[in-house]
Amino acid sequence: MKQILVSISKAGPAFLCALLLNACASLPQGSPGPFHDLNRANFALNEALDHAVLKPAAHFYASTVPHPVRIGIHNVFENLDSPVIAVNEFLEGRVGPGFDESGRFLVNSTFGVLGLFDVASPMGLHAHHASFDLTLAHWGVPSGPYLVLPLFGPGSLRNLAGITVDSYYGSPLEYVQSTATRNTLTVLELIDIRAHLIGTFHLIYSAPDPYLMMKNGYQAHERYEFYHGNPPIQYPALGPPGGSGGH
Repeated sequence: MKQILVSISKAGPAFLCALLLNACASLPQGSPGPFHDLNRANFALNEALDHAVLKPAAHFYASTVPHPVRIGIHNVFENLDSPVIAVNEFLEGRVGPGFDESGRFLVNSTFGVLGLFDVASPMGLHAHHASFDLTLAHWGVPSGPYLVLPLFGPGSLRNLAGITVDSYYGSPLEYVQSTATRNTLTVLELIDIRAHLIGTFHLIYSAPDPYLMMKNGYQAHERYEFYHGNPPIQYPALGPPGGSGGH
């Protein structure tokens, strides 16, 4: 479940634009893919879990924890992501962004009091997003078919490999010795991210087909991130010259 929340949380404008386009227009869909039936079943399972557990927890968290405290908690978890982002930026050959993320972790962990305050951004150390999934993509590894897994959410076969590497080797939470502390922090991170996505998930679940809304938003996000926020413009296919455009 963390993967689905992190993916949407990091998506930024690409994901939200895709959601709004789907809400306002009937967009042509590509092939449903070989795992279509399984994907829909897993999406329904994840949706039920979200409605039963994460959504109520997120609303309670947002309504009871003061906003400045929630911002500080969110900053801490964002800061913990910086090392794995930096490593993947270097693996992609993006030295500048790699040093940005390394600097952000160093500055925010010290002057920002373990990441509670983002003092790196005003210093010009901008945040980036990178993962081993994107690293594999830049190395030429194909994504494979769209895949929705229970608890993990939308992704692909390549994405599954990327999650495994990032989670096992990259997350500082994996190095917390106390199992109880590690689990508590993981749950808190999930609730924190879900609280930031209350409006986004409301838009998804309000769609005529939430599954397609999520799929299109996720794929738009992946393309946006692959091109580092500047994807080439895509134009819809035009009908034959002089034709009606395929009504």
